[in-house]
Amino acid sequence: MIHSFNEMLEKINASVKGLKFEHSPQSLFTPIYYILELGGKRVRPALSLMRSE
Repeated sequence: MIHSFNEMLEKINASVKGLKFEHSPQSLFTPIYYILELGGKRVRPALSLMRSE
């Protein structure tokens, strides 16, 4: 099944939002969570998923 670019972005965003950073040290996972919440960084994963189809 071929997905559109926007569909891939929605899947990636849903996956990222589902990540939970409840591990320690909190000082490590807080910056990771912050960076992922900024957005961007989604084009390369979407293109990779589309290419794999």
